[in-house]
Amino acid sequence: MTTDTIISNMTQVSFYASIGLIDTGDAISLVSRPFFVQVSEDGINWTQIGTASPQIPSSNEYAFNFYSYNIPSQLLNKDLFLRISFQGEAVKNGQVRSMSRLVIDEISITTGN
Repeated sequence: MTTDTIISNMTQVSFYASIGLIDTGDAISLVSRPFFVQVSEDGINWTQIGTASPQIPSSNEYAFNFYSYNIPSQLLNKDLFLRISFQGEAVKNGQVRSMSRLVIDEISITTGN
């Protein structure tokens, strides 16, 4: 996910996240992968402000953990793009790969005055 417009005076980004599958009917084991939270002044050069590996859900429930990241002081009071990237995958029997996804809920972007 990348914003297509700038956000002025961003100070913090927070959200709930979980790993989910494209097709829950497949008997697949998830592989833990991290997501990366980044900001950019120009949409080309990115500064990483956080990373985490969401909890792998059990077969019966999805766990949404809360994540919160502050904008570094050198990037405060600037116009920024936000990007949350994730490259997850699940592995079936025989090592046939299938993509998983990062599910983000209740994203909150805090801005200063």
